[in-house]
Amino acid sequence: MTAFIIPEKPGILLMFSITLTRILMAFDPRIQKSVTYLEEHLFEPLELERVAAASGFSLSHFYRLFMLTTGFSVREFIRNKRLAAAAGELIHSRRRVLDIALDCGFESQEVFTRAFQALYGVAPVNYRRNRRELEDFAATHDRSAEIESRGGYDLLDLPVTVRVEEHERLTFVGMSITTSLTANIDENVIPRFWEKEFAPRIHEIRGQVNPTQSIGFERLDPSNDQLYHLACFQVEPPVAVPTRMTQEEIAAGTFAVFTPAHPLGPREYSALVRYAFGEWLPISGYLLDGDFTFDRYTMRLTETGIPECVKLEVFVPVTKPLKA
Repeated sequence: MTAFIIPEKPGILLMFSITLTRILMAFDPRIQKSVTYLEEHLFEPLELERVAAASGFSLSHFYRLFMLTTGFSVREFIRNKRLAAAAGELIHSRRRVLDIALDCGFESQEVFTRAFQALYGVAPVNYRRNRRELEDFAATHDRSAEIESRGGYDLLDLPVTVRVEEHERLTFVGMSITTSLTANIDENVIPRFWEKEFAPRIHEIRGQVNPTQSIGFERLDPSNDQLYHLACFQVEPPVAVPTRMTQEEIAAGTFAVFTPAHPLGPREYSALVRYAFGEWLPISGYLLDGDFTFDRYTMRLTETGIPECVKLEVFVPVTKPLKA
């Protein structure tokens, strides 16, 4: 994913609103007090009447508003948050499954295992063995936290929507550069590449699906901070690839799409990355389904004829686990 903004088949399965903050994502203000109450008492026995009362709603009205806002029922939210916490413990500790289950609010290892397998498609012991990509995320998470802390000031609240949708095969054509996440943040490597190298050659790309939507396709190696970036457009194949340009084929699949209310600066984007991989992915039950992400920038011309990005969408390939 890229921390910059440059000229920037529906089938929605899940949508909810969130608010981007310095560390966590906060929900609709009308229910945030209840969400905070849930998180503070997550591993304790919870009375749903008290959860609703934290926001000042009747239980029936709270149920409807909570589902509308988060995409989950209250019980699903509690269960999935507990399971996500347990999943993190499974990956990052060597504690016994039983101890993790009890500490995360489950009455027995059997109850925990059934719920865990229903969400993630595998037993806890197999999840511990196979979800290595979450270990890779830890390094990126630490770098993102460091980026967010620069300058010593807080991020602005930022509404974001998340949807999951299916896409047919995608073809991208553009120009590539290899740098690092750190260099891109500190030295503006990729924005300068777009401005100096890619923008003057955009007209050479034939068969653009939508000339007002450019793409930033990326692969980041968490082990060494190496970042491959392709500045490109989606095209209708077959297409002739111009000299010194690259074609990237994306297989048909499922994507989680994160759409902030406006284009993001580097630290805001970094917080979005942390939310997508550190919070949304575990609680959703989806698995990563590729070693790439891509951003889609929707552009328009200002009154003075200067292009500006008016919408950012971040696409992460995901899949639902097969039920064992």
